[in-house]
Amino acid sequence: MNKQMLKWILGELDEAVLLNLAVVTATKVKGFREINKSNIKLVKPQILNELQKPTKAARLNGGLRHYIIKTQQEDDIKSLRQKNQEELTELIMSNTYTLSDVLIMLITGDDKEYQLELAERLFTSMFQEGNNLVQVESSMDETTDGNEDIFAAQAEIAAEAEKKIQKLEEQFLKEKEKNRDLQTIIDELRAKRKTESQEWRKERKTYTDEIKGLKSELETKGTKLEQHEVLINRLKGEIDSLNQQLLHSSIPILDTIFAQTEQLQPHKKPRVILLGELIPSSIMNTPKLNIELITNSQLEDFLKQDVQADEIWMLSFQISPQKQRKVRNAIEHNKYIEFATIPELQTYINKR
Repeated sequence: MNKQMLKWILGELDEAVLLNLAVVTATKVKGFREINKSNIKLVKPQILNELQKPTKAARLNGGLRHYIIKTQQEDDIKSLRQKNQEELTELIMSNTYTLSDVLIMLITGDDKEYQLELAERLFTSMFQEGNNLVQVESSMDETTDGNEDIFAAQAEIAAEAEKKIQKLEEQFLKEKEKNRDLQTIIDELRAKRKTESQEWRKERKTYTDEIKGLKSELETKGTKLEQHEVLINRLKGEIDSLNQQLLHSSIPILDTIFAQTEQLQPHKKPRVILLGELIPSSIMNTPKLNIELITNSQLEDFLKQDVQADEIWMLSFQISPQKQRKVRNAIEHNKYIEFATIPELQTYINKR
């Protein structure tokens, strides 16, 4: 293809079209990461030079074909490609088409050899009179040379700016990574604090329940001590009275003393083995029974021992079916009782 013709055609195209051609042909300009609307004016001379390279020819032809299809009707394109030089000249002179569009329609046609030759003849003839072609070429060369000098200086400035931008982006990414790491640490600390807070509340509740149970036990023991103290004081009075009567009848008095003294002896509470989990303290602290809790985790060891208890109770809803069968098979006890609910157990205790 005529280099001067291609150079002239590219110089006639709008910046938006040049930008699209640069993208289609994967054109790169030193000092710029990409070519866009903001820098197209600055890099235009360099783009024009790059697009004229033989390696870009195929992609450039495809880009020009796409441009002409978008700007002209398909029937008009076909019709124009079938016209001769005189007809084409008339269309250009009448301002029906621009010379650049006519040349593009010809060089992108299917009959490449004929239409390319026609385009070069038309281009030469349009600038032949008055040596306009030479003037145009000279003007274009001077403009290009001047633009290239400007471009060289601007490209150097742009390259420095690109380096600074890249450096700032790297710093930004590092700071962003630091912030991400700090956020991870903060999230971990928050999760740890939340877990510790939940554990502290759980322990506090356990301690509170234990304290309530101990208070209840102390109140029960205090009541018993008061009752014993009253009984002891009463018996002391009766003993003093009996001592006075001892002179008259020693044997009846001694019998009475022995009978009253038996009341002071601590009454042995029945031992009860309770098989279950999470038993309310009101049941475990029943004053008239000595209740010992055996949980699921202790049950296997318990069954291996020689059971010594007045009664054995089992809360069946708290013991697994498998372990219930083991208990029934292992224990032959006339006082073995099963309870289905806590209220049922409480009622049984209250009736004793």
